[in-house]
Amino acid sequence: MGEYYDKEKFTGSRPGGPAGGPVPPPPPPPRYYQTPPKKSGSSGWYSWPVIIICFSLGIWPLALVLLFYNIFSDGKKRPASAARPRPADYDAQARSAVKRAMHKAESRVNQAEKQVDRAFDQAGESVDQAVERALALVQAESPLPLDWEEGVPDYIAHACGGDVRKAMNAVELLYEAASVQDGALTLTLSDARQVSQRSAMRYDRGGDAMYDMASALMKSLRGSDPDAALHYLARFLEAGDLITPCRRLLCSASEDVGMAYPQAVSIVKSCVDTAMQLGLPEAQLPLAQAAILLATAPKSNSVINAIGAAWSDVKKGRTGSVPRELQNVHADTTGQEREQGYRYPHSFPGHWVKQQYLPDELAGASYYQYGDNKTEQAAKAYWEKIKGPD
Repeated sequence: MGEYYDKEKFTGSRPGGPAGGPVPPPPPPPRYYQTPPKKSGSSGWYSWPVIIICFSLGIWPLALVLLFYNIFSDGKKRPASAARPRPADYDAQARSAVKRAMHKAESRVNQAEKQVDRAFDQAGESVDQAVERALALVQAESPLPLDWEEGVPDYIAHACGGDVRKAMNAVELLYEAASVQDGALTLTLSDARQVSQRSAMRYDRGGDAMYDMASALMKSLRGSDPDAALHYLARFLEAGDLITPCRRLLCSASEDVGMAYPQAVSIVKSCVDTAMQLGLPEAQLPLAQAAILLATAPKSNSVINAIGAAWSDVKKGRTGSVPRELQNVHADTTGQEREQGYRYPHSFPGHWVKQQYLPDELAGASYYQYGDNKTEQAAKAYWEKIKGPD
C-alpha cells in the first residue's frame, strides 16, 4: 500500500507528530457508505452498450471478444440486489425489523395468554383436587400441626364456583384465620364459610364485576345514598383496588355535584391524594369521607349537560370563525393591521359589557342552564341583576 506523504519532504515538529519525524497524515473523513472495491479484472468500459455499438457498426471480432470477456471474466459488476444499502435504507430496515419483532412478541403474548386460559380451564375441572393439594402444601409448610374439619375442602371448592384462583385465595385466607387450639391449627367449616365470601368479593380487575361495582358506586353517590356508597366502596377496598373508586369519586364530584357545591371537587381531590399516599388500610378514611361528602351534597348535572351540548355541536361541524374582536391582536400581517374592536369588560360597570363571543354561525346558542340549587340560583340572580333580562 502506497504512502500518503513524502517522508523526506514533510519532516519537522507539528502538533500530533514527533519532533524531527514525519508528520502523520490527517485521518480520512468518516464515510458512512464505503463503495465496494472493484475486483482486479473489472474494467469500466467493457459494458453491454459498447458491445451493442460494436455489433451495430459491424465490428464483429471486437464485439465477440468483449462479449466473451464479460461473460467469463471474474470482474463482473456487483448485482444491484447485492449492493450495500445507503444510510437511509438502514433506517427503513431497522423500522422493518422492529415491526417484525413487535409482531412476534405480540404473537407470543397471545399464545401465552391462551395457554394460561387453557391451564385454568383444565384446573377448573378438578378444583376439588386443587384445593386438596393446596391444603396439603399449607399443612407441610405450617410451623404448627395443621388439620381441618370434614367437609372443608368440598365447601371451598363449591363456594368458589369452580374458580381455581378464588379457591386458592380462600385456602390462604382460611389458613391466616385459623386459631391455635392445644398447640395446633384447625381449619373450621365456619371459618371456611367466611373466607369463601371474602374470596368471592375479589374480582379480576378489568372484568365485569369491577365495572358493575363501579357503576353501583357512582349511582349510589348520585342517588344521595351514603350507606350504599360506603358499601360498594368497602367492597373495592376489600379487593385491594384503590384506583377505580378514586376515579369514580373524582368523576362524581363534577358530574353529579358540580356547580351545586363547586368546592366538592377540591375536597375530593385532596381525599384521593391522601388515600394514595397512605395506602391500605388507612386509605379507607379519606375515601369514606369523600363518599359521604358527595352522597350528602346538593346535586346538579348542569356541568355535564352543558359540555355535552357544546361538544355535540362541535362534532356536527358547527364551529365557525373566531369573531374579530376576540382574535389575537398579533395575528394580522404587518402593514395590514385592522381595528380589533374588543371591549374590555373590566372597564365597564359590573365588569361586564355586551358583545358577541360565539362565532356568527352559533350566535345565540345556549349550552349552560342554571341548576335549581341554591348556589346556581344565586349566581343566576347576580347576573340577571347586572345583565338585565334577556
